[in-house]
Amino acid sequence: MYMAFRTFLIFGLIVLLTACAQIGTLTGGAKDTTAPQPISDKVIPENGTTNYFGHEIKIPFNEFVKLNNVAENIILVPPHTKINATLHKKELTLSWKDSLQINTTYAIYMNRAVKDITENNDSLMQFVFSTGPIIDSLTYGVKVIDAFTNVPVSGCLVALYTGKTDSILPSYFAQTDKNGFASLKYLKNGNYSLQAFEDKNKDLQYQKTERTALRLSKISLDSSILDTVPLRMFTPLDLPKLSTIKYQAPGLFEVEATRDVKDAEIFVNRRLLTKNEYRISASNKFTFCYSVKDTSIKEVEVIFQNTWLKDTISTRILEKEKTGKLKIGNNLVNNSLYEKDTLNLNFTDAIASVNKDLFHLKNKKDSSLIQIDKITFNQNEVQIIFLKKTLKEVQLTIQPNGITTPDAVLKDSLIIDFSIKESKDFGAINLDLSAYQQPIVVEILLGESVIRTINFKNGGKKLIETLEPNDYKFRVIIDENQNGRWDVGDLENKKLPEEIHLFIEPTKVRANWEIDLKLIPKTNNE
Repeated sequence: MYMAFRTFLIFGLIVLLTACAQIGTLTGGAKDTTAPQPISDKVIPENGTTNYFGHEIKIPFNEFVKLNNVAENIILVPPHTKINATLHKKELTLSWKDSLQINTTYAIYMNRAVKDITENNDSLMQFVFSTGPIIDSLTYGVKVIDAFTNVPVSGCLVALYTGKTDSILPSYFAQTDKNGFASLKYLKNGNYSLQAFEDKNKDLQYQKTERTALRLSKISLDSSILDTVPLRMFTPLDLPKLSTIKYQAPGLFEVEATRDVKDAEIFVNRRLLTKNEYRISASNKFTFCYSVKDTSIKEVEVIFQNTWLKDTISTRILEKEKTGKLKIGNNLVNNSLYEKDTLNLNFTDAIASVNKDLFHLKNKKDSSLIQIDKITFNQNEVQIIFLKKTLKEVQLTIQPNGITTPDAVLKDSLIIDFSIKESKDFGAINLDLSAYQQPIVVEILLGESVIRTINFKNGGKKLIETLEPNDYKFRVIIDENQNGRWDVGDLENKKLPEEIHLFIEPTKVRANWEIDLKLIPKTNNE
């Protein structure tokens, strides 16, 4: 038995000290045969030693070596003490002052910590010993992916804890490889909390500025596990606050918050805005128009308050900014208007009045005038309604004084040329989402851009019309709180990010053609 055990240890050490390694999943690194090699039969104590309560390990090498970034590249797992490294001629001594825990298996990882003097070839090694009678042999493997893109996350720390994850160093940890996979080895039976994080400062502790992933329930280990459910890494939900305020002359302001901005009271320079004086978007932004022509106004202060937040944000307005010109935008896509859409113009100030007699539409084919059925305005947006059927190329002209705002008047003629896209120019998808029985948000992607967002309460079917001929992908968000967008995780309330299903196989849409498409969720985001 003794000879068999000794043979096993020597064989294990030879395999170990010639292997390429990283923390946990030991891969990569130099394979040069001239890299420094330990003299295996002179390592004290031997790799795999049990009942060891000493305070040092001596590793002689076959050539002179130097150390490289010991603090980061020599790591003890579990991290119950700090490893010190010293060199004397060709011998490396690893030592520690603190007493180790009883009946515990320890692994020392030396990841590119030892280099030869001349060519800088490095040795990647692992040394294992136990303070008890056995070497713990359980393993736990898991993959880490980005919660939004489902792309594997490399180089992050995956950690197991016997206590709370926010107060102690991990009991065991490993680093993910290029495929996002981490393998934690030499584990003891027990129940563990599981968390992954970026560990930017290499202190083995999670910081609130680092991306993270976690399991809400504990991992029970009584045998080795290869976890098939990936950890989904996310940037935690920020503290509730008003994060940015932007000003566009002569009077448009946009304020962004880190949480929902609905059901709020909004004060601007101590005046409460009515609900028709501001507009809320789906991205936690609200816009409002405010006159700053008054020379006494040098700062705009916004106070926001609802059930979760009372915050203030402000911005200074320079005199030269107050004289900025009125800017005009529109809802045209590639200078085209869809046949079923309304022509919208948006301005960087509130609309005070519109002179409809100064709005003219012309059919560019024969220069004939097109009847405008209706012109409406709301806050800083103007809607122009007209019959588009049979039209191809159109020109809109707004003559001077056609638009008036509190701070400006349209002084020059505004001319916009655009085309009308007919229904036959587009394709359609008959989308079948019956495989989903919960609220979802479907995003239609062209490349990496979201070109359409559709909310579904409980799956079903929907005809998606007016799609430009192209190849489309789809993103499905499991909308747990039914707010119409993806929500990140909330560590404070132990809430994971909403699940995302990606359908990256291109779906080709052709003009004047309708296709059927059924989206079926994939198991475990894989």
